[in-house]
Amino acid sequence: MKKIIVCLLSFLSIGQTFSQNLDPVWLQLQSLEGSWYLNDRRLPVFSRWVKISEQVLENQTITVLCGDTIELSRSRLTRDENQIQLAIATDSTGGKWQVFNLQRHGDRSVFFGNEIAAGYGWQFDSENFFTYFTKTTAEIAHQSEFRRFFERVTKIDLRFRAAANFASLFKKGDFYGKQRFEPRPGAEIGLSAAIRSLEGPLSIGVEIGVVRRNVFVNSVIPKDVGYVRRGVYNLTDVYFAVIPEIFIGKNRKWSALAGVYSTFSLNRKFSGKVYITGDAQNLEHGLTQTGRDLHNDWGFILGGSRRIDLPFLPKMKNTYLQFRLNLGNNSVDNLYNDGVVNIYNQDGFVYFRGVSLGFVSKLASF
Repeated sequence: MKKIIVCLLSFLSIGQTFSQNLDPVWLQLQSLEGSWYLNDRRLPVFSRWVKISEQVLENQTITVLCGDTIELSRSRLTRDENQIQLAIATDSTGGKWQVFNLQRHGDRSVFFGNEIAAGYGWQFDSENFFTYFTKTTAEIAHQSEFRRFFERVTKIDLRFRAAANFASLFKKGDFYGKQRFEPRPGAEIGLSAAIRSLEGPLSIGVEIGVVRRNVFVNSVIPKDVGYVRRGVYNLTDVYFAVIPEIFIGKNRKWSALAGVYSTFSLNRKFSGKVYITGDAQNLEHGLTQTGRDLHNDWGFILGGSRRIDLPFLPKMKNTYLQFRLNLGNNSVDNLYNDGVVNIYNQDGFVYFRGVSLGFVSKLASF
């Protein structure tokens, strides 16, 4: 049990630095302020860290035996300009303080030691979960898992998303003439609020944003005349989405998402050439008005995310690289299935299809 105590106390410390920048490590440690419990039903061990000042964190670790609360240890984590040190006092040392210094640290991990051969290490799997291990000179001797204790079971995250997309129009039905669509690159940004379980894998978010999609079109609709539209659709749209997301693994590094979206402000401009060969009376059907007879888009979102750690931006540790597939489910242009149908006997429908790749970063939690 004493090793477990020492691990919990030490895991929040980073000792001596090697001319390295300690700011990212210290910033990570600040997120561990609060209450923790040993993830083992056989042994009720609880630990609480309190921030005394910007340079000091203090800890008390207790257990409950036969209805009595027993203090197992105390510790103090301090930082000055050149180092971070951890002082620990346990009943196994007779209340005598021991000091541990950082020997090495890496991606979400730290390892402490002193003049003795043994050492203590921690792997921070997430902001709410870590694994502790004791290590002799050659091998790992023991490891335990700790979880953060929450007084409530959910939290709301405010997130920002920015992505590049590649979108086109998908054809379905009968088309009279030649219709060709090709994807072009675009961009999108969004803000979301997601309620997530603090101990479970599920998160449900609502998102609002702006998406810019660019699609090359080469349409030729011949009848008595030939109607030609050749150029690029530039579409700017405001969208709203509901996206459940499931995080995978105890470190929440991966996630899978699936949801629905709807647009409510479709604006289309056209860069290219529009002309009619033959009798100009067909202009009354509005074939040259490229922003006419449009429908709002709605459909489904599928995708996944992976957390990325940016050592040069420690405050961005909750940033994910996210991939999405957008499957439109509503025909967005009446050129192929409404007024023109009566002239050219068409029954064609066009739907948006696209992929996007970008970053999602947590701005704040409530």
